[in-house]
Amino acid sequence: MSSLNDIIRALRGAGIEPTAQELAESLWLAAQIASAGGDPSEAGPGPLRPAPATRAEPPPPPPVRPPEPARAEPPPGELELEASLPADSRADFPAMKPRPVRLEERLPFQRALRPLLRRVPAPGLGVLDEEETASLAAEMPPGVRWLPVLRPAAELWLDAVVVIDQGDSMLMWQDLATDVVGALRESGAFRQVARYRMDGASGEIGEWGGRALTPWRLVDQGNRRLTIVVSDCVGPAWRSGAAGNALHTWGRHGPVAILQPLPERLWARTAAPAVAGTLSAPHPGAPNRSLTFTAFGGRDQPWGTVVPVLQIDGAWLRRWTGLVAGGPPITAAVTTVTSLPPEPPLPARAYRPSPEQRVRYFRAAASDEAFRLARYTAMAEPHLDMMRLVHQALFRPAHPAHLAEVLLSGLLRVEDGKRGRYRFVDGVPEALLSALSVSETIHAARVLDDIAGLARLDGGSEVAVAPLARHRVTMAHTQMQRWVEPASPHPPAREGLLDPANAVVRFGFREPELTELFDWAEGSGPATTTIVGLAGTGKTRLARELTARLRARGWLVAEAGAPVPAGDGDLLVLVDQADLDPGRLTAAESIERPGRVRVLALARTSVDRPVVVRLRALAGPERQVFYVHAVEDLDRALTGEDRPPAPGGHSDEYGDTPLAISLAALRAVAGQGAHPALEALAERELRLAERLTDIEPPQRDLAVAAAQLFGAATAAEAESLVGPGDWLHRLYPGDGDEYWGLLPEPLREQLVRLAGPALLEMLPRATEAQAIRALRLLVRLSREAAGPVWAAAARDPFLAGSILVEASRAARLIDFVEPALETVTDPDTPDAVLLAVMAGMSELAGDVVRARALTAYAQRLDREGRWADGLAAATEAIGLLQWLGPEYAEQEAYARTQQAGLLSRLGRLTEAGEAAREATNRYRQFAVADPRHRAGLADALLLETATARARDQRDLALKAGAEAVELYERLDAEDPGRHRLRLAYACCAHGMDLGEYRSDSAALDWLDRAARLYRDIDVSGLATAQAGRGEFLTRLGRPAEAAEAYAEVVALHRRLGRRDRSLAGALTAQAEATAAAGRLDEAAGLLVEANGLRFQLYTDDSMDVGLRKELIAGYRLLAGVHQRRGDQAARLEAQTAANLFSRGG
Repeated sequence: MSSLNDIIRALRGAGIEPTAQELAESLWLAAQIASAGGDPSEAGPGPLRPAPATRAEPPPPPPVRPPEPARAEPPPGELELEASLPADSRADFPAMKPRPVRLEERLPFQRALRPLLRRVPAPGLGVLDEEETASLAAEMPPGVRWLPVLRPAAELWLDAVVVIDQGDSMLMWQDLATDVVGALRESGAFRQVARYRMDGASGEIGEWGGRALTPWRLVDQGNRRLTIVVSDCVGPAWRSGAAGNALHTWGRHGPVAILQPLPERLWARTAAPAVAGTLSAPHPGAPNRSLTFTAFGGRDQPWGTVVPVLQIDGAWLRRWTGLVAGGPPITAAVTTVTSLPPEPPLPARAYRPSPEQRVRYFRAAASDEAFRLARYTAMAEPHLDMMRLVHQALFRPAHPAHLAEVLLSGLLRVEDGKRGRYRFVDGVPEALLSALSVSETIHAARVLDDIAGLARLDGGSEVAVAPLARHRVTMAHTQMQRWVEPASPHPPAREGLLDPANAVVRFGFREPELTELFDWAEGSGPATTTIVGLAGTGKTRLARELTARLRARGWLVAEAGAPVPAGDGDLLVLVDQADLDPGRLTAAESIERPGRVRVLALARTSVDRPVVVRLRALAGPERQVFYVHAVEDLDRALTGEDRPPAPGGHSDEYGDTPLAISLAALRAVAGQGAHPALEALAERELRLAERLTDIEPPQRDLAVAAAQLFGAATAAEAESLVGPGDWLHRLYPGDGDEYWGLLPEPLREQLVRLAGPALLEMLPRATEAQAIRALRLLVRLSREAAGPVWAAAARDPFLAGSILVEASRAARLIDFVEPALETVTDPDTPDAVLLAVMAGMSELAGDVVRARALTAYAQRLDREGRWADGLAAATEAIGLLQWLGPEYAEQEAYARTQQAGLLSRLGRLTEAGEAAREATNRYRQFAVADPRHRAGLADALLLETATARARDQRDLALKAGAEAVELYERLDAEDPGRHRLRLAYACCAHGMDLGEYRSDSAALDWLDRAARLYRDIDVSGLATAQAGRGEFLTRLGRPAEAAEAYAEVVALHRRLGRRDRSLAGALTAQAEATAAAGRLDEAAGLLVEANGLRFQLYTDDSMDVGLRKELIAGYRLLAGVHQRRGDQAARLEAQTAANLFSRGG
């Protein structure tokens, strides 16, 4: 059934998903067409060759080689963690210019226009009603004249007018407004859609790019015109009332609405604030002056003409179009306009806010994202394109509303609205920069430096950090260096920096618990009590502080299992990890001596003893203070100096326990110097595990790391990862709904690092929650680990999509781009994984990465025969690369070569030829500027040759093929071996093209050369070249040499293990040449083998009409050979077989 599968793949490649019935009917019809073409047995026993198996046609050209990636990734290494974020792991900025604001939900927007899609009678005589006219003519008596019957013509109900505000603040929304006009035109809901402009300063209405008009020129006296104004309503025209006057004029004669690009929360800050309420219309198409509005909350009714204000969103638009079409009342937000000028503003007050007050006012009203963007913008000269690039670099996704908040903040003044140039109000940059922490200052400079290397602003100016900000950056680097680089050339041993016994970090925020324990020791309560808390909450440190106080009062202190100190004082016995070894607790309680004996147990989970203290996590303000104290204390321990507090604060992502915060502080102070302390803490955890289980160290350490990498909510989840046993639950008791508790993230990383790549084998067994928790940590590994991590996750669609999401959140997506692209091109990648990877790349990656992913996806779809889908992917990639600019012209040219190949396979040969020529022209330009592009030019020329050959333009194919051969010859001379295979193909294809012009001798020369080149490097190519040689030797009347060439073709097919139609065709061609050379017995034997092979194939797929025709031709050839041999019985047998197959047998 291989041929049937081929048919299904071909139909799917053309975008058709056939049903079983459609396939059956198509095959039946093909059989009928074949039988209607005549009985093949009626032809004589002439030399009918079973084409196309032996026809001298070159195979498809080799694919054009993709351009080299911009950054070479290091080869994957062993699983290793980076101690700190590398300098080049910051956010990726692939776009060469800011991404425009587009109409994202285009289809829902167009669907919202459906209520307006109605037809009404058109003026005029009408149109001919053919059926009624025919009926009337049939009913009339002969000779009686009759008139044609006309029926009223119908046309679409409404026109649409879109007025686009072109004020300074609307510059960032112009692409969105253009998309709105395009969506309206494509919807088919309007007779016509006209676009006009509104001057943002004066409110003047005009033709798009043309003369000025009065608002009355846009009025339709027949009330069949819909007017939509796209504006943010903040320009001078709205403040002066000019814009409102125009809307009032249009609202008296038809429906009018404002499409507002700003989010609803910002409307109150515009000149057209909206009021929510109920809006109703008396009839379809009612003008705004006829609308009835009732405000919510008993507010006063607004005075003037109400105009609905809509977000540019399908749901908002759908409510309004339903009302225009005569639907029920809707909930709407409206503003009011009148023909009167607005009231004059109040006299200006002498008070003007200071720059600091302006910044404080903005901070109080703005979103966190907008305030962060404003601070980063203050690092450079404010330009709209620069702000958009910074915005897109900081936030994924980057919502335009954040940028709009900054532009409307009052912190900026417009200098050149058309070019997007702004300036800050005097003193504002200093106030914004002072709100940046040291780390934010350094990050902002890094963002701007990255953008500066990728983009130029309108007018050719460059993105650069402003001098004032550059000075602050220098100071920030100096300050940060003090904290990262220890001043002492001989720092103390760092393994014990976080050991509670060394008390490096000062004790704090546990005074109530310490007092409670002290009262217990000095009181008359139970002799044993317990401190309970998860790992890292400070149990040991609290116990050490208690022992220090008690020693000061004459107490003796001993640890469980150690000798009791001599003396007569009261005794405190410390039992650490009491929950892991209850026997030690029992032994401590059995100590008898004069005076009081108190036993203090420390446990991660409760034991069967009274609990005096249950340690909690630190609260928000406590965390910040503890972090500052930890930085100071650790820095003093490392340098021996007292220095000012470290800048910045603690990030909650590290955790909220004293150990987690101390680890964060140690990383801030020591950088990579934190490794020894982490290693000591990790070894301590592994030693604790050793006390709980008999499992051997490699598996035990792996289980500990798995518990900390994946976590578990239930015992079943834990068992699915590490097998049965509750020892890990005893070691890491969960808090709340978790079965396993998690250590601070740096310590988890260290344990994972010690366990190695074996952990990755557990990913497929993890639940979704466990996998996401693991991936959040794994994506922060070193770049060398990205390959192994991706390989472990990329066979599962959920894991593949999740790893891209987590990598994007961690700003490490760039590390996974190359492995993800390899997955896309891998033919063994399951479809579900492929779709998950493509969805993740499209949503999360930058435009350059998206374009590369689409190109790789198109290549994969091409190989699978899904040509229509592949063409869509290649076309989308080309669109992205064109938008990115000329810097990506090489990638665009490569995508065009893919597009050309896909168009050719879909039969769209003219378009394929145009795409191939365009790609060739691009590569030709590249090769002139840079000789390394000559290989790409030669590859593109081969593609152009193939498309010209498919269109039967042999002259163009010859010309392009000759140029390709010449280029490959030069390349092979410069780098022997690298380009030889493609040179061989080019020679072979050029020779076959020459043969089409009956230049058989020249064709043979080129094929001789191709065969010599192929002989040592490609068996399949050698078979193709020798088949061509055999055909042209036959034409030149050299049958013996032709038979030798075909004999080698047969031998090569056997060497390749082929037993298919290609081998049968080669045997038949050899038989013909052998018969022409006079060796009839040998020819007959070859034909018998060829026909036997075809019969086996036909038995497997009896629906293959083409194979049946080859069988008929093969048997007729055999009959002719037998006739020449004089063997009439054998001739009759072969002719009978041909006749049987020709009749369907």
